[in-house]
Amino acid sequence: MESTASTLAGQADQLAATLEADGLAVMPGTVDEQTLDEARAELRRIFATGGAGFRPIGCEGGHGYLAAVEAVRAQLTSALTVVEVPLFTSVATRFFARLGQPCLLNHDVIVTSDVAGTRHYARQPHFDLRPHLKLFAYLSDVELGNGPFAYVPGSHHGNRPGQDQAVRSGELQPFAATRAVDPGSLQPVVGPAGTVFIVDSSLIHAGSPVERGERLAMRFRSHYQSLRHSLEV
Repeated sequence: MESTASTLAGQADQLAATLEADGLAVMPGTVDEQTLDEARAELRRIFATGGAGFRPIGCEGGHGYLAAVEAVRAQLTSALTVVEVPLFTSVATRFFARLGQPCLLNHDVIVTSDVAGTRHYARQPHFDLRPHLKLFAYLSDVELGNGPFAYVPGSHHGNRPGQDQAVRSGELQPFAATRAVDPGSLQPVVGPAGTVFIVDSSLIHAGSPVERGERLAMRFRSHYQSLRHSLEV
């Protein structure tokens, strides 16, 4: 038991350090194929029916739905096993402790299917309006032509002061400020289905266009209590 706890703490420390330095950290290990198949089936049902408790977000030519996790838990039983793990909880605890603010862990979820021609707001390099921690999971293989998440390593440091002030005051920055960024050299995150990574939302990032195939993904967002999310994107 002590060895397991020690291993978990060591992994969490390493991930938290990478997250702090780069703004993104890839979770170790893989998701088993059965869980992936079941999670993909859950997303397909939501795309086909709209999903009770979900609402569509702007995703022209593809699918995108947003919901509070507790309202749709029964529809995502397998998908949630990917993110509700002790390692992520440990990393998130370290992340939110930086400002000494309580958090809403895995408060909401966005499920998406991007194909060639899909258009949405995340194509433009930006940092997120509402400071949070996101856990992103690929449910399909994602290579350079499949629309990988892309980011500028370390760019969150420059955006932190304004975002930290938003957390303390409870007032968000102007939306335009989050888009007026230098995209620098965006680096893609590629990997097989089951790749899971943690992102500081102050990081400059974008969703690369899909040139072929489909990118099936989900992202869970954890928020500061002081900026309780009203489920706007």
